[in-house]
Amino acid sequence: MEQPPTQLFELYEADFKVLLSNIKDKLDGNGKDLPGEQKKAALRKVEIALDEADDIISQLEIEIQGIPASIRSQYTTRLRQAKTELTRYRKASKESHTQLARFDLLGGSKTRAGLPTSDDPYGEGSDRTRLLAGTNTLDDGTRRLTDSTRIALETETQGADILRGLRGQREQIENARDTLHGADISIDRSSSRIQTMIRQANKQRPRFLAIQRLVFGTYGGGTLVFSLLYESIVFRQGNVWFSYFTHLSLAGLAGHLTVSAYHGFRYKPSPSSVYSYPLQWWHGILKTSHICNISAVTTFPLLVTITYWTLIASSDTFSSTYNTWAAISKHILNTVLALSEITTTNIPPLPWKTLPVCLIILGAYLGLAYVTHATEDVYVYTFLDPEIQHWKLAIYITGIAAGEVIIYVLVRYAIVLRTQVLGRSSTSSYDQGDQHWFKNGGVQSGYDGKNKRYGPLNQGHHRLREVRLFINLYNDQPPQCQVAKLPDPRKLSTCAYSIRSQPTSKRSPSFKSLATYSHSFETRSFDIQT
Repeated sequence: MEQPPTQLFELYEADFKVLLSNIKDKLDGNGKDLPGEQKKAALRKVEIALDEADDIISQLEIEIQGIPASIRSQYTTRLRQAKTELTRYRKASKESHTQLARFDLLGGSKTRAGLPTSDDPYGEGSDRTRLLAGTNTLDDGTRRLTDSTRIALETETQGADILRGLRGQREQIENARDTLHGADISIDRSSSRIQTMIRQANKQRPRFLAIQRLVFGTYGGGTLVFSLLYESIVFRQGNVWFSYFTHLSLAGLAGHLTVSAYHGFRYKPSPSSVYSYPLQWWHGILKTSHICNISAVTTFPLLVTITYWTLIASSDTFSSTYNTWAAISKHILNTVLALSEITTTNIPPLPWKTLPVCLIILGAYLGLAYVTHATEDVYVYTFLDPEIQHWKLAIYITGIAAGEVIIYVLVRYAIVLRTQVLGRSSTSSYDQGDQHWFKNGGVQSGYDGKNKRYGPLNQGHHRLREVRLFINLYNDQPPQCQVAKLPDPRKLSTCAYSIRSQPTSKRSPSFKSLATYSHSFETRSFDIQT
């Protein structure tokens, strides 16, 4: 059964009074004269009792809320008195703590039973006692100051060590920065040297290619000469040696490599010359023949190799040292030379209009083979003998023609793939403006107005006509430019050369544009053909 609020209030109040009685006894009664450590223990108990009394005050505040209003006033007065007494004893406990702390700081006499009750730390002792106590206090202060000074010195020493360590680290960082700066300068110098070497190597690329072609062409020509002499003297077959398609195709390849090497050595990359290399001033028929020759020498060696090792090779192919050397040089290395021309040079994709030319050459050779049989009574290739092969002869002839078409297509698109992967070809194909390709011999250079870049001139003479009309808009052109009314590369280059020879201050905008135009014409033409 619950107790009424008034009864609970009285119970809590009785407990509160018991706690106050214990606190008063420790502060004002027996606990007042206790020695130092016991006094400290008593004060700790007083603090605990004060906390409990404070909890009881909280409970009294709660219980007073449930007391009827008619009698609440007298309980409120009693609660206020309890709070006042608790506050007074808290203040007394705080003063006792202060006195105890002062006593510990100033070093009170151990012989005294209690604590001083005034601000005089020496109580009622004699002057000598007071002087001794003051001296002891000063000594304690001196020792404490000495300890503080020692700690400060140690701290200063540690701080100095830290500063020295930081200074050493800073020097290391500065040295590392200087080293990196020196390395950066060295890297810049090395990069500049490497770029210079790359530029020099790019300038010498035509010469390197010319040397490669000269070596390959010399080996091919030497092979043919030695084979002709050896077979004429040893085998007595000199009368039919020129009737072998192997020898004819290898002769065409060696001649192409040698002539291309000559053009490479004559190439002049600087605009000091009107022409870059001799092919630019060849006659149109020679240029067209050059393009047809490129198509032949890049496809016939592959056809010869495939035909020989599938139809002609036998057990006698490697029967002697000469036969082995001849088989390798004529029927393997010929393909190697052709593939090097396809992959390591800048020849553009083969034009479709030269495919019939290659087939006509094969047909013409077929007639040569039968003329040789009529004059020398021998078939240079046994698979051409109709008495032995019968109906297979038609299959062989048709198969070789079909093989040439397939090889032509593969070579063309191999060059297209090389162009896309390595970017090593001209900026246009033969498919656009094929008639100008044959007329100009494949010399592709100049400004491509459609693509806004330097590209093919063989896509139509209207590009050069645009240049001529652009020049005629100005009245200050030199005489060389006035006669440049036809799409003639030599006249255009001469005009540009005269412009470059003038002082810069006297050049009009048209002159500067034409100089840039012609410079591209001169310097980019070689990349197409090599």
